[in-house]
Amino acid sequence: MTASTIHITPVKSLRDLGMRMHVQKTVSCCFIDLHQLRQIRQSVPTSSFQKLVVALVHSRLDYGNGVLVSIPANLMRQLRSVLNAAAWLIFNLKHSDHITDALVSLHWLRGVSV
Repeated sequence: MTASTIHITPVKSLRDLGMRMHVQKTVSCCFIDLHQLRQIRQSVPTSSFQKLVVALVHSRLDYGNGVLVSIPANLMRQLRSVLNAAAWLIFNLKHSDHITDALVSLHWLRGVSV
């Protein structure tokens, strides 16, 4: 028997590998959580409410985030929309209000070009 030689050619880019589905499911779950939290907003002290939102949203966004390195800008925008929605909810802002100050006060970095 002779061993056959297999040539593997490296590529410079990867396929999606499920990142799109992962981001979509994560974003969907986060918005469901934010909707549920919105319903209890008036019943909880502000500091406790902020901690709830941060804990729930960040735990979902941080889970498995190592695979999200160098994801396409459109997927990054979807994840960024969750953080923006969470900040709007925490500070009871309108969607027309600027979000930058809220993100700074939460110590959340504003995404660069996303």
